[in-house]
Amino acid sequence: MKQHFLFVLCFSFFIILNIYSVSATSRIGSSVPYDQRIVTFNPGGEASFTFTVGDSGGIEAYIQTDEELTPYVKLIDPSPLGGTREVTVQIKFGDSLSPGEHRIIFGARETSSGGGVAALTGVETAIRVISLSSEKTIRGNMNVQDVNEGENASLSVSVKSWTYQDIQSLYSDIDVFNSQGDKVAHFRTEKFPLKSGESSGVTTLMETQGMKPGWYQAVANIFYDGSNISTGDDFKIGTLKVDITSYTKELRVDSLNKFEIGVQSNWNLPLKDVYGEVEWEGKNEKTPTINIPRFEGGILTTYLDAQGVPLGERPIKITVFYNGDKTERLGTVKVIKSSEVIEKPGEVKGEFNYMYMVLLILILVNLLFIILWRKKKEKEENNRTK
Repeated sequence: MKQHFLFVLCFSFFIILNIYSVSATSRIGSSVPYDQRIVTFNPGGEASFTFTVGDSGGIEAYIQTDEELTPYVKLIDPSPLGGTREVTVQIKFGDSLSPGEHRIIFGARETSSGGGVAALTGVETAIRVISLSSEKTIRGNMNVQDVNEGENASLSVSVKSWTYQDIQSLYSDIDVFNSQGDKVAHFRTEKFPLKSGESSGVTTLMETQGMKPGWYQAVANIFYDGSNISTGDDFKIGTLKVDITSYTKELRVDSLNKFEIGVQSNWNLPLKDVYGEVEWEGKNEKTPTINIPRFEGGILTTYLDAQGVPLGERPIKITVFYNGDKTERLGTVKVIKSSEVIEKPGEVKGEFNYMYMVLLILILVNLLFIILWRKKKEKEENNRTK
């Protein structure tokens, strides 16, 4: 409760500062759509893109590039920190640029003014620079879908040419390893050509019958015209099982206690209407149902009444029901006196009131400073208009 109050207080503080301090807005406009803002590297070549920046004063335009592009890119801003204006990104290429896709980030952002704390906003867009190699160069990527046991897995290898030359023949050898590093499968794709600057790919299906549920790694060695590169992807074979990963270990005597059960799904599909039952001291308490996304976890919650229950370790049985199946776990919980409840990590009792008092004072001081500063600025503007 105290941590929640602290969060709300801090959040409210920054919202108020935002209301008092933000006056400018950032906007970027361009007559060239994003999908057309592409430049192909050509030694000594030039290109430029013009953007409209606004809507009010105090807006800074900027560019960000990788280390190779930096010497080739220049920002031309006729009125830095001005209002609505046109800003140009000028590109003058040198002699070389490594093969691949490079990016020039162009952005506009507010600049802080005055002595207060300001919540600044900004927007960004990109210019893509494509560089091809005179030598045969490709980039590869692999994607393997997660599946459930017994299902076929789709292994896809995609490649892109970053060369001026055509690739005559390209194929992949794919090896699949289990979590212990043992090779469990091998495939070779069909051969195909790849034209300069183009992309292509190939997909093969792998039967998982007999493969145990768990994590696997697929590695593709891609061979092309006497050269090769490698890429890979991890994937998981799921099983219809929900694990009970944790549960509340201590209950306060003579109290109604919140009881939480941590669960983890090992299934590659969402599980709906998952619920739990807790058998304890001759009673059976059910939790509300929850939905669990694929391969994710959740918390089931109910309440246990410890009225009149003896202190010490007490046996408990937890059952989680899902998709017509169930998981059971036997364990114990410790019934303790209320005074023995362990404090939550990070909770400080003695300094609680002092901390919030200091924080409240700081908030009030900042607000007062901002209000006085704004009144001063308004007075100066009124004097200038007289």
